[in-house]
Order: sequence, then C-alpha cells, then structure tokens
Amino acid sequence: GPPAGRRRRMPWPLIIPLAVAALALCMPPTTWRKPVTSRLIFVERGVVSFSKPDYTRFGRAAGGMYGLLPEYTRLFGCESTIVQDVPADLGPGDILVFTNLDEPLGPAVLERIWDFVREGGKLWVLGDHTFIKNGRNHINDLLEPTAISLAHDSAQFFPQGWFNSYRFLQGTPFGRLRDDAENAPAILVGASLEVRPPAEPFIRGRFAYGDLGVTTPDDKRGYIGDFEYQPRERLGDLVLVAGQTVGRGKVLVFGDTTSFFNNNLPRSVTLLRAVLSWFGSPPGPMQLRSRLMHLGLACLLAMLVVLLFLWRSRPWSLPLLLTLAIASGVGHHAPGLLRFDPVFSRQQMAVIDFSHQPYASRHSSMGDGLHGLTINLMRHGMLPVIMNRWNPEFLSAAGLLSLNAPRRSFSRAARDDVFAFAGGGGTVLLTCGYLEAEHCRTLLDGVRLDVRGLPLGRFFDRPAFGGPVSFLSAWPIVTDRADARVLCAYDDWPLMVEVEIGRGRLILIGDSEFLHNRNLEGLENHDPANISFVRSLLDYVRGGPHS
Repeated sequence: GPPAGRRRRMPWPLIIPLAVAALALCMPPTTWRKPVTSRLIFVERGVVSFSKPDYTRFGRAAGGMYGLLPEYTRLFGCESTIVQDVPADLGPGDILVFTNLDEPLGPAVLERIWDFVREGGKLWVLGDHTFIKNGRNHINDLLEPTAISLAHDSAQFFPQGWFNSYRFLQGTPFGRLRDDAENAPAILVGASLEVRPPAEPFIRGRFAYGDLGVTTPDDKRGYIGDFEYQPRERLGDLVLVAGQTVGRGKVLVFGDTTSFFNNNLPRSVTLLRAVLSWFGSPPGPMQLRSRLMHLGLACLLAMLVVLLFLWRSRPWSLPLLLTLAIASGVGHHAPGLLRFDPVFSRQQMAVIDFSHQPYASRHSSMGDGLHGLTINLMRHGMLPVIMNRWNPEFLSAAGLLSLNAPRRSFSRAARDDVFAFAGGGGTVLLTCGYLEAEHCRTLLDGVRLDVRGLPLGRFFDRPAFGGPVSFLSAWPIVTDRADARVLCAYDDWPLMVEVEIGRGRLILIGDSEFLHNRNLEGLENHDPANISFVRSLLDYVRGGPHS
C-alpha cells in the first residue's frame, strides 16, 4: 500500500476524459447544430380547411382556418404544399402534416408513412379534444408506433388562457418561449397527451385538469365532458405538446389546433418558429437514447461531487470544477432558431408592436382590439406578427411596422431602430392622437411632425384615396416640412401625413383609435369604407394596383 501519511493520487488521466464524455452525452442534441429549412406537406383530410381571409367575408367568419399556416412557414425559408393524399415521393427532409384526422388511412398508407419517418422523415400531428369518429380515434391509430397518444379528455386550464402555467422543455427550441400573461403560444382547450419514454413533453400546462370526455355513442356534443373538475380526473401537469425520435426521423404531436388558426398566427408565430427549428435540427451521433444520456449525467454529477470534496485539500481542483461547470452551462445553451427569410419576410411581414403599451387591447376581439388590422393585412397578402418585446431582428425582417398610439416612450436605441428600419425601405404606420403624442415625442421630433391639441372628434366623410374615411377621435397634424404629403384632411387641418425617411416612410394618422375594431372591423361589425381605405393604403405603400 502507499506509505503512511501519503494520500492516494486521483487518476486524472482517466477522470478528465470521463468528464468530457459525460458533458458530451448530456449536451442537448441541438446545441451545436444550426436548424435547416424543410418542405412541409399539408394533407387536407379530416376536419381541416385551408381557407384564407378575402374581401368577400367579414366579421366573425372572415378568418378562415389554416390557409395562412403554409404562408407563415415561408417566413423562415420553408416551402409548403397542400395535397389530398399522402404523396409517394416523400423525401427525408420533408415534414408530413396531419390536422384533425377523422378517417382511417389504411394499412398500406400507414406503412408508407412510418417507413418514411424511420428513414429520416418528419411527422407533425395536430389533434383536438375527445376526437372520435365511427367509434375510433384515428389520430391515435396513426400514432400507434409512438409513445404518444391523445387522451380522451379536454385539457382545461384554471388561470385564463394558461397564463403563467406553461412549462417549456429546456435544451430544445421550445425552451426559448416565454411564460407570460399573454398566451403567445395561443393554445386553448385541446386534448392532453399521454406520453411514455422515450417521448418527451415539450410544453406542459401546470394549473389545469383533464376533463374526461363522455363515452356515449354518437354524442352530438363531440364527447366533451362536464367542464368541472372531478376527483377521478388528472389535476395539474398536463402534457400539451410532445415529441419523439423514431428511427432517424421525428414525430411531433399537438393536443390542440387553435395555435395555428389564421386569426392566432400573428401571436403564435414564435411557437411555429420553434416547431420548424426542432424539425430542422438534424439528428446526429449525440442524439442518444434518454437512458444513456441520464447515465452520462449521473457520472458527471458524481465527478463534480468528488471534486467538490477534494477542493478543501487540493486548491487546484477548484479551477477544474469551475471549468466543468462553465463547459456544462455553455453546452446547455438554448439551441438555435431558424432565421427569417430575408427576401420573403421583407415583402410580406408586418410587425404590430405591443412592447410600447399601445392604446389597444391585447384581446384582439374587443372593441379596442386590433383584430381588424390583422385580418385586413392578411386579406392583402401580408403576414402580421405581434411583437410583445422590442426585437430589432423582427424589424430587420419586416416591411411594415404598425405603432398604435404607444403609451410608453421610446428609448434612444428603439428610436434608432425605427429610423433605421424606415431608412432601409420600411414603412412605419403610426396612429397617434394628442393625448398619446408625448410618448412618441422622440419619433415625431425626428421627422418634424406634431399633433395639435385641438379635438376634432368623430366624423365619417373625409376623402382619402378616392373614398370616404371614418375617424373616431381625430386631432390635426402640424409640420413645417415642405415635402410632407397630406393623405387626408379636414378643411385645412391635415389628419394623415406622409414623410420620407431614407428609402422608406412614416405615415402619421392623428387618431389613436383609428385602427380599433370598432372603427375598422370586429367579430360583429365592419366598416366597408375604412376596409377599402386600408386596402388602398396598403396598395399605396406596397406599390399595388391602386397606388
């Protein structure tokens, strides 16, 4: 044995490689891989329609269903196609999408789908609560080769809209989502998911219960439960979104389809980005089964504990401990997200800023909400995106920025972002009355515009682009710029003014409520004259036929 008084030396040549190997095993498989774009194939079978907003439907029925989902995927460089049947020429980079499947696919088609997945293909399944047709849940039939299935329940939340209830799996693109009182993922009442290893829950709802569906044959209520918590029902921690690796491919399952309705896509675009980024992260040698990763994590923790105990007598073990901790932290950083397509998004994307506390309800259906603005942008072929936190990346990708009477002043950095966006060719649409003008002072002073404290009130017949325009609370605009263009006026008082900024422009409308639902379009009302005006305005700023 070793001489008395001497300590046994640690076998560092063995421990250090083991620590590195453990770190490699514990790193999420997407950590050092940039996601790639995919081709999405939407199968139009089941309770699904790819209708889009147009100028023939208004009010509650104007939104349509999923028609804009393929368009929104193009913001991130993906291609999409809609088919009636599963194509025979599926490639390993394709994403096959089923929504509310309510009919059997047949053994031959199912075999073709799972051969496609095991060889590197991707399957995205969106279902809903208690979804049964002809006595069977055909979505679960499709998911049979996986460890994921839809429960026969409705995932009911206790806090309204899952506020502060979401939990997102870290180490995945979903870990970049935030849990605020915004419900940006736009998940509502769908089915909870039953998940077993090796599947993983990507999004959970904590403060909720699984409202069990009824089992009455041919139930006309869609097998929905009683909307009350019962002791036999699961309470809390419901899985809402889950994924699994099958062979060389991936499967992602949503228990609710609400996130991807046309009306909700402006809010849930960050969730869509996470979905496409997860699918676009290619599997590699580090994508090992969870048991092996857990074993590596256990080894790493054991070595860190040993080093911690050695620290007292061996001062040089502390730098090694810190090095391993830093390496682990760096290795577990949030994985990358797909970037915006610079050409398509610049042409089609419109950002609606909510980060500066606009004079508008966050509930888009309210009278002072902005549903009318988003739906009319969609009708014109644009893709609106809600920006809840100021993000220059969104501005660099978009072509239009809407600021609806901000009630929070712009920082110098945010002001510079706005002017850089317009200077590069973007259009800033600012609606602002006198009462909110002080919060826009840095923007207005930068273009030598102001709003005069003279209330003009409500009127209906001001001409703009050859048609009448309605105002709810108008205030006149003043400027000393000779190049300012008046787009609409009340006698000698300008109400809409356009000024150039570099290669772009800023359009100021002297009415904080001009774009509110009650003046443009809500679920129960619409103003044909103002809808026509917004159409002509978008034609004008985009160089369309009415410009």
